[in-house]
Amino acid sequence: MPEDLDALLMRLAAAPAHPDLARMEERVMAKIASMAARPEMAHPFCFGAVAAALALVMGIGGADLAKEPAPTLAAFTASHPLAPSTLLASAQ
Repeated sequence: MPEDLDALLMRLAAAPAHPDLARMEERVMAKIASMAARPEMAHPFCFGAVAAALALVMGIGGADLAKEPAPTLAAFTASHPLAPSTLLASAQ
């Protein structure tokens, strides 16, 4: 399938537009209007507040579950546990 990209783009530009494309904006705006009329969509802030509160509780709970702090790693030390020299030496 090694076709020329320019030729493919020229064919796409010459192709007629899809007939439903002209009515797309009307359909999208009608869908937005119908969603706004639904009572459960009238207050989307409630869903966001519940999601934020749940994320906060999960974050605090996850931080509380840590038994001991993770060891601090320095990028340029010889004792880095993931240094290639230590990984290769442990395989022998």
